[in-house]
Amino acid sequence: MGQIDGFKHLMTQIKKKLALYIFQHFEIVKTIKELYGFVDYFFERIIYASKDDEIIGVAVYLWLNDDALSLIRDKPLILASVEEFKKIEEMKGDNMHFFGVATREPKLILKGIKQIIKDKKPRTISWLNQDMSRFVCFKGVR
Repeated sequence: MGQIDGFKHLMTQIKKKLALYIFQHFEIVKTIKELYGFVDYFFERIIYASKDDEIIGVAVYLWLNDDALSLIRDKPLILASVEEFKKIEEMKGDNMHFFGVATREPKLILKGIKQIIKDKKPRTISWLNQDMSRFVCFKGVR
């Protein structure tokens, strides 16, 4: 019997928990295949909080330039198009834009923003509200 890679096993368990949480709280994926593909693709850009070994909050982000943020601010539904999303994703910069946030504990969001500014030092942090009618942007530290 082969040896189990502990780190790989742990990452697989975390990805499964993230996938389940995302499936329950986001309306972006319709099938299990899409769900696991989403988690694998964005894993390095997913921030999550856990409590008692249970995920209680997830946020997914992109690093974007000012032009990308302007596009999102002016046409929020642009992120709903896969082709447009891919174009925007390539417009890399020092602004952190969250395109998915879900938590059962809203205070986590404010705590998370403070921690992100401290750790990742974005120039700005932004997101769209739930119905995509309002673009929210805060200055970071740069």
